[in-house]
Amino acid sequence: MSGERDAGVEREERWPIGRSIVERIRSSVNDPMGPFVTGDDEADVFSTLYITERDGCVPESLLEDELLNSIHAMYYAVLDGLRDELRERTRTRDSLWILVDPSYEDTTAFALITDELVLCTGWRKAWHFYWPSEDEMAEELQGWYEAAAGRLQA
Repeated sequence: MSGERDAGVEREERWPIGRSIVERIRSSVNDPMGPFVTGDDEADVFSTLYITERDGCVPESLLEDELLNSIHAMYYAVLDGLRDELRERTRTRDSLWILVDPSYEDTTAFALITDELVLCTGWRKAWHFYWPSEDEMAEELQGWYEAAAGRLQA
């Protein structure tokens, strides 16, 4: 039991900012009033969206009437978690804008910007926008955060 607890503590200490962003995203997408409606209050939308390999762009149980809206919401929630973390930790007064150009046929592009700076950009096919584990998600998101914070504070 002690080994499991130690591994959990190590995981939290390893990517603290990334883990905080992951928790923001989890809270947002699992909220019954969040961007994805499942009809099942117990559903773990976060894991279904971001930690589960899939064949399609968005898990069928989470699709809206318009696929592009679902893809947009899936990416937006991640960038919104990053944006909130940047606002809280850097205390920036700059406007932080999220741009998502969703595609179900090819690559979805995304960016986090201010009025004058590009903080974070990326692109990934929607059906590949997930991580093998929460730890790997936290690691990558912490990298995004550090790059964006560095640009914001430069």
